Amino acid sequence: MPKRKPARSTKRKKPAANQKRARSSKRRKSAAKKKRSRASQAERVPPRQWRLPAGFKADGTTMVTLQDLLSLPEQETKRLDDLTETEQADLTAERLRNLEKFSITLVGVGVLNKEDAIREVKAHTSAGKTLVEIEKRTLEMVIGTARAHPRARGGR
Repeated sequence: MPKRKPARSTKRKKPAANQKRARSSKRRKSAAKKKRSRASQAERVPPRQWRLPAGFKADGTTMVTLQDLLSLPEQETKRLDDLTETEQADLTAERLRNLEKFSITLVGVGVLNKEDAIREVKAHTSAGKTLVEIEKRTLEMVIGTARAHPRARGGR
């Protein structure tokens, strides 16, 4: 009858107390550094956003970039909530047109590339309306960030 090896314990050896402290200290420092990094990135508006259309002048005829939107007095521009469905669709289509690449997957629709997305937005389909809503929320976030952190206006 072959000899059986004794069963190995599943318990791991505990590290020495000073090793534990060193590891937890490194983790805390690393987590704090990541948190600071994320916070500073969240406060900064990406440079490409400054060049994309972000709204309309008050007369509704001309689109304005984010940089122009924030530099003009509020009376000279329309608020996002005041835009008509057509203006919102035009703004979204123009923002999509100015992107280098674009692809999105929507449940029930599938994958849309840039041209398909623009077509859906212009046709006011349910997928197009979803894209308009996504873009509206994105713009609200970008404009809010730019107004709240004027020093973080990178890429101008």
